[in-house]
Amino acid sequence: WSFRKLQFIIEYKAKLNGINVIYVNPKSTSSYCPRCGGRLSPKGRYRVLRCKRCGFEEDRDVIAVLNLLRKYQMDVGASSVHPESPSMKRGGKAIRYERNENYKSSG
Repeated sequence: WSFRKLQFIIEYKAKLNGINVIYVNPKSTSSYCPRCGGRLSPKGRYRVLRCKRCGFEEDRDVIAVLNLLRKYQMDVGASSVHPESPSMKRGGKAIRYERNENYKSSG
């Protein structure tokens, strides 16, 4: 599958369900700490990044998602995710993102 085809399918399914699709520029989303904005550097392993300023460390994809969410919120002026939005999943457990923690699993 091409990336554009996947985008089209997501847009199509969202429209069928009355959901707006908003694109967020992914530039530098894995380069800066989602907690303090400090520059991130690799921590031994390729996928894990660490902030030298505040010590936050996480997988680079999780960091990118947190920063994409922040960019979205800044673009649309939202302060948080809509309360009725579906829970994110990780290993079959629901994930709640907290302000000062990378994740808490429940269930």
